[in-house]
Amino acid sequence: MVSWSTRRKSIYIGGTLLVFLFALALPLWYVSYEAPSCQDGFKNQGELGTDCGGPCSLLCKAQALSPIVHWQRAFKVKDGLYNVMSYVENPNLDSGIEKISYRFKLYDSDNLLIYDRLGETFIPPKKIFGIYESNITTGSRVPTRALFEFLGTPVWKTDFIGEPVLVVSNKVFSEQDGLPYLTALLENRAGSPVYNIEVVAILYDALDNAIASSRTIVDSIGKGAVTSLVFTWPTALEKPMNRVEFTYRVLR
Repeated sequence: MVSWSTRRKSIYIGGTLLVFLFALALPLWYVSYEAPSCQDGFKNQGELGTDCGGPCSLLCKAQALSPIVHWQRAFKVKDGLYNVMSYVENPNLDSGIEKISYRFKLYDSDNLLIYDRLGETFIPPKKIFGIYESNITTGSRVPTRALFEFLGTPVWKTDFIGEPVLVVSNKVFSEQDGLPYLTALLENRAGSPVYNIEVVAILYDALDNAIASSRTIVDSIGKGAVTSLVFTWPTALEKPMNRVEFTYRVLR
């Protein structure tokens, strides 16, 4: 039978050994421990998927709605030279895409491919904007149909900086020597200067079909400042203009 003193000695030795092991393991745990993050490859910290959703800025695929391409058009500049534009809406309130590839294709009346152009863009949250490509040469062939598509898998994020408040006003459309001429004012209502602003003007006919578009880049506009916008076209419109719309994005 083991005496009480022997058992007590065993308890003391065991307790001392446990304290020693704990003191040894604690620093090792601190050194090796990695707090849960949005790049650790695990579904943790309330994430809806692996490293997406919940506290992560990266959204899971099921959380975001696809961007809506309302229309795409080829606009004639002159014989053999065209601009193309797609009119896109991001229906997601607080998420956007930092970079995504796209493709424009132009076809003739025989449905034969005339032109194929690739590009990259970003998509800001809750925004209607134009994706615009200019100076497309088609030679003697006339495009009758444009196709636009996004390429690859979109990566939606919520850490986008909100777009500044810019307002377009005083829109005046006229014809000078038979050519379309459009002016407007761009006002910066943001709390700081804004740089590198893409503004697209779209002309619509009585059936609300886009019949012409033009783009300009405003290098900078100061806080509370107003700047003039001027859009011109080198050829007359094929149909009367009924209304004008402006879209803008702050380019990255």
